[in-house]
Amino acid sequence: MLSAKEKLQTRLSDQKNEKKSNRLFLIEIAGPVITWSAIAATYASLQSETPNTAAWGTIMFALFALHVGLAGWKSRNQIR
Repeated sequence: MLSAKEKLQTRLSDQKNEKKSNRLFLIEIAGPVITWSAIAATYASLQSETPNTAAWGTIMFALFALHVGLAGWKSRNQIR
C-alpha cells in the first residue's frame, strides 16, 4: 500500500505529464493551423465559385484533421 506522500507524488507526476502533453499538443498544432489558415485565405481570395470548391475544402479539412490527429498522437507518446 502506498503512503500518503507516495500517492501525492504520483498525482503530482501525473499532473505534470498531463501539462507537458497539452503543451506539446499546442506546439505541434500551431504550425498546421497557421499554414492551413493561410492556404484557405489565399484560395478563398483567388478562387471563384465553382463546384470544385466543395471538393477542395473537403480535402483540405481532411488534411487538417490528419495534422491534428498526428499532433495528438505525438503529444501522448512523447512523454513516456
